[in-house]
Amino acid sequence: MKENSSNGRNRKQTCQGWNRALSFLLVLSILFLSAHTVYGQEAKHIILMVADGRGPLHNAAKNDYTGTIPSYQSDPQWIPYWMSTFPYGGSYDDTQAWSNFNYVSTGATDSAASASAIYSGIKTSIGRVSVSHDSSERFYTIGEIAKSLGKGTGVVTTVPITDATPGVFCAHNSDRDNTYAIADECLFGDPNTTGTIANDPKYGGGFGPTLPTIDVLIGDGYYANNYYVNDAIRNKLANESGQPGKHVFVKRETGVDGGDALWAAANNPATLKLAGLFDFKYRHSSTYSIENPTLAESTHAALAVLQKNPNGFVLVVEGGAVDWASHSNNMDLMVGEMIDFDEAVDAVIDWVNANDSTWANTLVVVTSDHETGYLTNKPGIFQNQPLGEVSSGTLTLEKTYNGTARRASWLDADSDSIIDSGELVYWAWNSGVHTNTLVPFYTRGVGAELFDWYATQYDPVRGTYIDNTNVFSVAVAKIAGNIPPRATIDSIAPNPAIQGETVTFTGHGDDLDGTITAYEWSSSINGLLSTTSTFSASSLLPGTHTISFRVKDDDEAWSAPVTRSLTITGSSEYQVTIEANYSTDVNNAGRKYWHDGSDWVGRGSSGPLRAVNRWDISGIDPSWDIVSVEVRFYTEAAKGSTGALSLNRYGTSYSQDNPEADTGTQVYSKINSTPYASLPEPSSGSWTPWINLGSTAVADITSCRDSGFVTWSVGLKASNAIETSTAINHVDFSEDNEANNAELRITYTNVASMDVTWDFFNIAPSQEKYIGGMVIYETIVLRQ
Repeated sequence: MKENSSNGRNRKQTCQGWNRALSFLLVLSILFLSAHTVYGQEAKHIILMVADGRGPLHNAAKNDYTGTIPSYQSDPQWIPYWMSTFPYGGSYDDTQAWSNFNYVSTGATDSAASASAIYSGIKTSIGRVSVSHDSSERFYTIGEIAKSLGKGTGVVTTVPITDATPGVFCAHNSDRDNTYAIADECLFGDPNTTGTIANDPKYGGGFGPTLPTIDVLIGDGYYANNYYVNDAIRNKLANESGQPGKHVFVKRETGVDGGDALWAAANNPATLKLAGLFDFKYRHSSTYSIENPTLAESTHAALAVLQKNPNGFVLVVEGGAVDWASHSNNMDLMVGEMIDFDEAVDAVIDWVNANDSTWANTLVVVTSDHETGYLTNKPGIFQNQPLGEVSSGTLTLEKTYNGTARRASWLDADSDSIIDSGELVYWAWNSGVHTNTLVPFYTRGVGAELFDWYATQYDPVRGTYIDNTNVFSVAVAKIAGNIPPRATIDSIAPNPAIQGETVTFTGHGDDLDGTITAYEWSSSINGLLSTTSTFSASSLLPGTHTISFRVKDDDEAWSAPVTRSLTITGSSEYQVTIEANYSTDVNNAGRKYWHDGSDWVGRGSSGPLRAVNRWDISGIDPSWDIVSVEVRFYTEAAKGSTGALSLNRYGTSYSQDNPEADTGTQVYSKINSTPYASLPEPSSGSWTPWINLGSTAVADITSCRDSGFVTWSVGLKASNAIETSTAINHVDFSEDNEANNAELRITYTNVASMDVTWDFFNIAPSQEKYIGGMVIYETIVLRQ
């Protein structure tokens, strides 16, 4: 592989800011009308470096493989944080993230939505390119703000130039897949420069021109791949190359060192705009070629062009294929891309240290847009546990595991591609897509300390963290001279709430260089809620609301929105979980029994063991109807018990019960999910005949566990969930414990309690047995 040299190739990178969409008039007011003192020196250069898809253990894997830790991860001059990345309407729950392994596998962003938040400070939906979640509004990005200040802009990437992270910086589109429109807007200013949707659907979705155009754009766009860049775009670049105000165009050429070709063009004093299209190949791939530049070489060339602008620049550097390799769960390829990315970070550090720029006028951010692959040290293990050894030897062990498409590295002693107990595991990928976990964030330079002001949220494992929208806030503060305010939600109560119940919202704002002049609360379901700091509402619609709160300062700058989830339960349903309790014998409460061969030992009367449960429902609002009740329970019998299992059921004599309301009890096998028998509907005040389940049922029971006690379920299935015609409703409930439709009847008898009565066993005497019953949980669903 090619070594990067410092043979006069300066390198640097520009961090990209994040906050929220400011209108053009807002930016002008910040620039020219602000009466406030600037909080510290302004940034001449901002360099944002994004290792797409990189999570905490991606860093650890690369560092273990190389045996080195990059300076940006170890030098105390760099300030580390963590960052949340969720999209519009989403959230990050730091409790769920470390108690429910699958939590972060849901609610993840994509690169387009995350980059939009980074560059514009506003959350948007997946697939949107610097436009609002509903495509009704065009965002004003940090790149456009930089251009309004006379600064240069650039993007370099290892993946196609119109992929999400690079494309979002210089284009606006309703769909990231409209790659030709994105390329046209970035390179030529108009999304329909070289074609329209009449030529190809990928020319659609544009939001008008973006001018001036980007100064540097380097990445994949070679002729072999027409999905992202087509011939019309490449031909226009080639035909205009070197013309005044146009890009100098460099492309992959057979036998030509791509890094040298880029450097020759960038180092030419006449080159003020540069476009480079190459053919992406993984750094650790057998097809890797020096005809393509490394990310460090592309960064180096971009810095050489952009530093010619006396006003400074904003530059984005993306290691995009970290994400691609992680989607494939390929550790070898991922490590190679992380090496490539970290070399680019070193190039930026060298540039800052060696040129007329300094850390006093340059802000650098190194982060990710999201994590990909859910990389952990074993399947199902949280990410706070370290990986095993990552080396050339363990890389060769990586393969799919346990019959899934996921990959892991482990010592597969029996070569069965299953991770068996006792086999040494080095790492495992748990997903092939993005996750909602926090990602690492590092910053250094002018304004880096401002991130501390936004790091107001706390994760029990990671510590304090910022949101991706906060990067825009700091970037705007350092290049435009105003520090956007910060919003805080103090409380939303009650939460959850019932539809029609009054919910009180309380928040406040802070501004380091001014005062708060406006407030805005909104809901993802109800829309705009209030323009005051504190208010109450009773008209919220049912559902899970993402509540957003933001504040505005006296420079007309809005804060990044902060969010919190609020659940409003509709009047149609409300769920209550009642504490579990033990079932007991109707005559001998709280006891369990065994059979001595002739009778049940420990009970006061012979015959079948009868159990009853009572649930206290006195706390339930009597104006609500009971819709359904679910109970999970089991009985126990000693392993090896023989004989037949029998049961019957009782029809309550309460006048409010309607024995014809259900279809009878079904008793199901937990192994085969097929019924053994049905109990007919009893008459009020009487029992059904005994139903003998036979020795097969006992064999089924004893096979459920290898040792100790075993479980069994019985019950009924109702044709009507509720009898609305009676004064006090009785309910039928279903239980689903390892088999479908194993149920039991329950009758609501009075305003304070519900009784359940059933007989468990009539086992023919044979050998010593031990039986009992236990309720696992009860959940009642009510309707107003």
